[in-house]
Amino acid sequence: MKSKRMPSKMKEKSKRKPRMKIRAEMALHELEERYRRAAHFFRTKIATVDDVIKTAAEKGLSDKQVLQLLEKKYPFLKTGLKTG
Repeated sequence: MKSKRMPSKMKEKSKRKPRMKIRAEMALHELEERYRRAAHFFRTKIATVDDVIKTAAEKGLSDKQVLQLLEKKYPFLKTGLKTG
């Protein structure tokens, strides 16, 4: 007569299902957290750009002058426009 106990392989599989669910939940949580951080990063960048535009407008600078100043400050920045 065979034992009614589960074979060891079946026990391993039954243990894995909850772990896989936990890992999936952790992965989802990590993905949500990365999305939140990315959204915060881009909101900050947008605010910075808005501040630059506002300051340039307050000083009465033209778009061309702003681009020239940005290219001077950040030489690696290439706007593709001839400013000089």
